[in-house]
Amino acid sequence: MEPPVSPAPSEQQYSLKWNDFQSSILSSFRHLRDEEDFVDVTLACDQRSFTAHKVVLSACSPYFRKLLKANPCEHPIVILRDVRAEDVESLLRTFDYL
Repeated sequence: MEPPVSPAPSEQQYSLKWNDFQSSILSSFRHLRDEEDFVDVTLACDQRSFTAHKVVLSACSPYFRKLLKANPCEHPIVILRDVRAEDVESLLRTFDYL
């Protein structure tokens, strides 16, 4: 096995830093959801529905991660029985998603 090759002395290396990455990514996810771009899951309860992104729900909730992983549909509709729409809105707001 050959040793790793280090860059030649004449090569320059750059390091990029994105200072406001967290606020930018959250804002981008909100915009994608508001525009319904790439939404891939619907939460239904209390005669209302909310579209969302599986990756956001999965990253923020072990419950949704397990549920969505066990049911790998392209665009599942998750029916939340005995759950109020206000509670789903609050949950999505907690995920900083509304």
